[in-house]
Amino acid sequence: MKWNNVKEENEVLKDKATSVVNMRSEESSVSEKRIERKGSDLQSGLELLEMDFLLGVVENTAGSDPNDVAMRKINFNEILRREQRHQVASSAMKVYAMDEEGLYGKYIQCQAMQELAERTSQQHG
Repeated sequence: MKWNNVKEENEVLKDKATSVVNMRSEESSVSEKRIERKGSDLQSGLELLEMDFLLGVVENTAGSDPNDVAMRKINFNEILRREQRHQVASSAMKVYAMDEEGLYGKYIQCQAMQELAERTSQQHG
């Protein structure tokens, strides 16, 4: 007889586990829409980082530790989002453009090549 109680309790727990509860109020969704309209990324916290810090991480291309590579990719993408890729040193851009070890992906490689092409055309144009 005790088995029936355990079975019923498990069904109740499964029902509670699949139920969805909305935790956000309408006010928070309105403020999030305002943030999205401004174009700033306040949800991830990257807005707090200064450009010097981002450049320091991106331009230090030594090492292939997965954590270091992930940080470089995140910071490089933040620099792209801020439309400040022109501030990255050419020596670092060459590393991202060549991507000999296949660490950074095609998007970052493409962006680095575009920036180097723009710099080359400005020098010779």
